[in-house]
Amino acid sequence: MAASPQAGAAEQMKTLFLGAHPDDVEFGCAGYILTDRNIEALYVVFTQCLNHEHNRNIISEYETVTKKLAIPHIMLNLPNQHLSSLDFKIRHLLELYRSEFHPDVIFCPSLSDPHQDHRAIPQEAVRVFRKETILFYELPVFNPDFNPRYFHPITAQDAKRKVR
Repeated sequence: MAASPQAGAAEQMKTLFLGAHPDDVEFGCAGYILTDRNIEALYVVFTQCLNHEHNRNIISEYETVTKKLAIPHIMLNLPNQHLSSLDFKIRHLLELYRSEFHPDVIFCPSLSDPHQDHRAIPQEAVRVFRKETILFYELPVFNPDFNPRYFHPITAQDAKRKVR
């Protein structure tokens, strides 16, 4: 079990949240964002995910969620389902965020996630953020064998705030 990223932190930790798609971070770690307010955060999404009819509301849902989470966010427009072929572009963007934001902690999808877009982000994150703490979140729909090494507990009240 890994130590909590906020353990012993007196000052705000710069925390970078990375998601391939607009709904990844809120599914994977919104509970953490809602409960740990001792962070200076940046939330980056790599694709708008609009090439499927079932995602027609994903941007408005993302805007609602980011407003509720109250953290700065950036939505890029790389091609959905093709992030695995854009490793150099993703690495370049992550290097830019490393040099401009200087994160202490990075949250990104699990390296073992079977979705090609989800896997592309952490593959480049481990190259770019070798000296920073990286925590990988799991998305239940893609990781049915959920196996956390660190689990951030949230209260029932926090859970209700998350799903509102």
